[in-house]
Formats: sequence, structure tokens, C-alpha cells
Amino acid sequence: MRQLRKGMTLFELVVSLTIILVFSGILLGFISKASILARQTALRYELDNIRLLINLHREMEGEYPEDIKRFLKTPYVLGTSDKIIFGEKFVDTIGFDKEGYPVDPFGSRLFYDARKGVVRSVTKNYENW
Repeated sequence: MRQLRKGMTLFELVVSLTIILVFSGILLGFISKASILARQTALRYELDNIRLLINLHREMEGEYPEDIKRFLKTPYVLGTSDKIIFGEKFVDTIGFDKEGYPVDPFGSRLFYDARKGVVRSVTKNYENW
């Protein structure tokens, strides 16, 4: 007559844990890659938005903004119109550090050259975006 086993053997437990760990490692790899891709996409859009605002400011005012911190926090009105063209809502996805300067999705402060109107990331491997 057969006896019913209760529980798992040590070998079955080790195999089960190994399978779980392998799948967990694969899943974490996908999550990590997806996180990096999301940050890259956010960086691309944020830089495009800021550059668009800087160029619009240059067209309206004839010069690049002097301070990017103040520039991104100031709403702008076109000529005699009372409608705000762009303001904080346009860049509300951009993060800011404690001092109010914009940071990229990787947490680094954005570089801004007021003479050339150039804004870029200083995060390693993303400096030329």
C-alpha cells in the first residue's frame, strides 16, 4: 500500500526556489531596461520643450533668457494680449532641485548657456542630446 507524502522534499524545494529566482532575475532585468527607456524618452521630450520655449522667448524678446530657473517659472504673455502663451503648466513634467533649477529625469541639473541659448543634460552618456 502507498503512503501519502506530506510536504516537499529538499530537492523539490531547491528546484522550485531556483526557478522562482531565475524568473525574478529576468523580470527585474526587463523592469530595469523599461525604466531606463522611460527616462530617456522623458529626457528627450523635456529638452525639446525647454528648447522650444527658449527659441520662442528669443523670437518674442530678441534675446535668450538670462536665467533658466526664473525663465521656466515665469508665465509669458504675447504683446497686448492677456492670454498666457506658456508658463509652468507647459513644463510641469520637469523636475526641479532644492534651489529651483531644472533637473533631468536622471536627477542631474540641466546645463544652460544663456549666450547661445543651449540647454542640455549633464548626465553621463546623455550630454549631447
